[in-house]
Amino acid sequence: MTTFSERLAASAEVARPTVDVQVTLDAALAARVEELQDALQAAQDAYTADPRLSATAEIKTAQEALDAVLEEAREALITLRFTRMDGDMWSELTSRCPARLDVDMDKVYGFNVNAVLALAAPLSGVLVEGDTVAEIPEADWRVLFKRLSGYELSLINDAIFSLNVWGPSQRVAELKKGFTAPRD
Repeated sequence: MTTFSERLAASAEVARPTVDVQVTLDAALAARVEELQDALQAAQDAYTADPRLSATAEIKTAQEALDAVLEEAREALITLRFTRMDGDMWSELTSRCPARLDVDMDKVYGFNVNAVLALAAPLSGVLVEGDTVAEIPEADWRVLFKRLSGYELSLINDAIFSLNVWGPSQRVAELKKGFTAPRD
């Protein structure tokens, strides 16, 4: 049987898990994609109603325009990588953000989940560009949060929460299955 010290030493060798999140700062481009998707759907609906050759050409034209904008959108994506934080750093953040009494999620976890996630992002996130990883200044994180859609901010929050709360809690629960008494 291994000792606590041996298990502790072995745990330092494991890389911390990461999650990549892709967001875009080009809201106009996202709106253009949506507009072209609607145009393609309209052309497809028209073809279903009247399957003439001209409707097929409209579908092809709409699809080509959408494909071109989607390629542009892919190039506009920004990849952010989040890494699970050290437990003591995470604990410090949660202790600085008391739970809101009227928010169920805060009551469950014992801290203001939104505030902790906003503080954790600059401490655990980096910008990934190809093979290059770069730190993002804290002031830029604040601007980024204001520019992102609610959906994209939720993706970031989900990644950080999963890395620091949900994933570890599930891992411990899985390891505990089958144990009814403390281990020696």
